[in-house]
Amino acid sequence: MKYIICLSFMLLFSASAESLKEKYKLNLQSIYYFDNRDYNTLSVFTSAGKLPMNFSFWGFTDFHGNQLSPRDRSRLTYSFSEYRLTYGLKDLTGIEGLGLQTEYNYFSRSNKDVARIGPVYKHDLTFLPKGSWLQYRVFPLQTDDGNSQLSLIYRFAINEKWSINGFADYNINDEAQDRWVIEPQLNF
Repeated sequence: MKYIICLSFMLLFSASAESLKEKYKLNLQSIYYFDNRDYNTLSVFTSAGKLPMNFSFWGFTDFHGNQLSPRDRSRLTYSFSEYRLTYGLKDLTGIEGLGLQTEYNYFSRSNKDVARIGPVYKHDLTFLPKGSWLQYRVFPLQTDDGNSQLSLIYRFAINEKWSINGFADYNINDEAQDRWVIEPQLNF
């Protein structure tokens, strides 16, 4: 996992020239936020929106504070990482926004990782301000014993500075109860 993170940073920092950043749509962003579950999180996002051969890359690592002690909520004690490589299928299908995605997740607290693969479809929401979109993902195949996931990711622009972003994942588990993971965010 640490190699993926290092590779992401090397890719972004080695391409420091503006022309390369523009050509590959490279982005690095960090966000620090206060969670209502009594811990803080530092998120580091990396992306390359336009790689050769119809590929794009997006990922993040969340460094979470101590959940067991609200007084130590800012002490970063574990991490969760999620990285996605998407192959755009527009040239093959003629459908804008259709792709095939592989996803890799790593949770340091349990030293557990999961890889997934499946189709994705992303489209703009033209009735909302520019930059609003929905993405649907289906991962019928993943590496942890026959489980699967359905996902909806969204961005609703309010204006140029404010947006509502988030996701709703439905995790289908063969040996445990199915569960939702939902995270809406108001961003400035």
